Amino acid sequence: MPKFKNSRNRFPASCITVYATPQEALDAARDDAKRFAAIVQGPSKSSEGQYIFYLRQWL
Repeated sequence: MPKFKNSRNRFPASCITVYATPQEALDAARDDAKRFAAIVQGPSKSSEGQYIFYLRQWL
């Protein structure tokens, strides 16, 4: 989600790949210009019934 990188604070679960460590996330994002490493909180169920993650920090 490059155009939303600095302004968006919630993401659908389908956009998230969970890694065990921040370094693993950074390594995975390094090879792909469309991926960004971040610390997120969730999943949480939205009022529309979808699972979402909340952005805590870009890495």
